[in-house]
Amino acid sequence: MQNIQEHRWHYFGRMVMIGGIVIAATVVVLQYIGDRQFIHAQATVPATQIDQQTLASVDLELLKAEGLSKAFRLAAQKVLPAVVVIKAGVSPECPRCGRAHEPEEEDAGLSAEVSQKRSLDSLGSGFIVAPTGTVLTNKHVVAANRRLVVQTADGKQFPVKKVKIDQEHDVAVLSIETKTMLPFVSLGDSEKMEIGDWVLTIGCPLELEQTVSAGIISAKNRSFCLNHQTRYLQTDAVVNPGSSGGPLVALNGTVIGITTSIASRDNGYQGIGFAVPVNFVKPLLAKFSEAPAKAVIPSEPSER
Repeated sequence: MQNIQEHRWHYFGRMVMIGGIVIAATVVVLQYIGDRQFIHAQATVPATQIDQQTLASVDLELLKAEGLSKAFRLAAQKVLPAVVVIKAGVSPECPRCGRAHEPEEEDAGLSAEVSQKRSLDSLGSGFIVAPTGTVLTNKHVVAANRRLVVQTADGKQFPVKKVKIDQEHDVAVLSIETKTMLPFVSLGDSEKMEIGDWVLTIGCPLELEQTVSAGIISAKNRSFCLNHQTRYLQTDAVVNPGSSGGPLVALNGTVIGITTSIASRDNGYQGIGFAVPVNFVKPLLAKFSEAPAKAVIPSEPSER
């Protein structure tokens, strides 16, 4: 009997010992698994956070870039319809089509479109500031005493009736006759522009009509002659021959200058362009509206 009881106690002891070992092993395994999960969590959670932060930062930069692109687009859309090309005819206008073209071209039987392209020289750019046909440009664009033609963004051509010139500021105001209201720009406040502000130049550089370029205000109050009061805006927006007379545009779509000249060693773009601030021009417009204008060669009004 005693041997049986001893055997039972030995058996019970072994079972308890085995159970303890199993429990201890289970605890060790669970602790190991928990430690591994904790280490994995420590390693992956920050990486996930970093990825999310990176994606958020990229999205923010894309939104900023898209916002700037939209600002450029809207500013250009506001002004482009009012930007014109200033051209000059080399011979009197044809009484049949109203365009200037050479006699030899007539004899050759060329089309009016081809004739027009060969007989009109592109002088520069300009922009409409009143729907009744007031155009701003540079004085040096229209300095030659030739028959002037304003070509609007939709391709229509209007002979210039009157020219008013301000020699000191290199500004010219052209008057054309139109039977319909024309698109026109709004003049801004050039004094509010600061160095680093984005601007657009729009014009006809190298006879490439309706060309838009972007840059910044590089400097203000540039002066090239002590005897002249004009203080120019400097910009690195692209300015090339043919850009003269075109508008310098702020991102709100208002014109803040008349593109005038470039500083260049080869007569091409060097990243240094100048514009007459519109705050100089506004008093001239008011004065010219009251003063008599210089008439150009008379011709009948034409809208084509």
